[in-house]
Amino acid sequence: MTAYEDRAPQGNPAITRPARVDTAEGSRAQRCVAGLRRRGAASWRLPVLECGRPDPWNYDELPLTDKQVKGARAAAEHLLACDLTPLMDVDTLRALWRAGHRELAAELARSAVEL
Repeated sequence: MTAYEDRAPQGNPAITRPARVDTAEGSRAQRCVAGLRRRGAASWRLPVLECGRPDPWNYDELPLTDKQVKGARAAAEHLLACDLTPLMDVDTLRALWRAGHRELAAELARSAVEL
C-alpha cells in the first residue's frame, strides 16, 4: 500500500467492490460504471498535486479559448435575434469583454441583472 492509498475511506466501493463485467457480455452502462470505478480507485493512488487535488482531471480553472469566446458571442447574438435572453456565467462575460465585445458583454450583464 502506498502512502496515498491510506487516504481512501473504509468501505470505498471503488476499491472494495470489484467490477464484475465481462466485456463480451456486459452492457454498455456496466462497462461505463466499471471504468468509472477503476478511475476512482486510481485517483486515490495519485499523489496530491500543487492545486491540492489528487486527480489531474480537473477543468475548473481553464480559461476560455478564442474559439469558445467566438461561439459564446455567436450563441448570444442568435438568441438576441430570436428575442430571447441569453444567460452566461461571469467568466464568459469577462472573456467577451477582454476579446473586445464590450457592448455585448455589458448588454448581457444588464439583462441578467434585470431578471
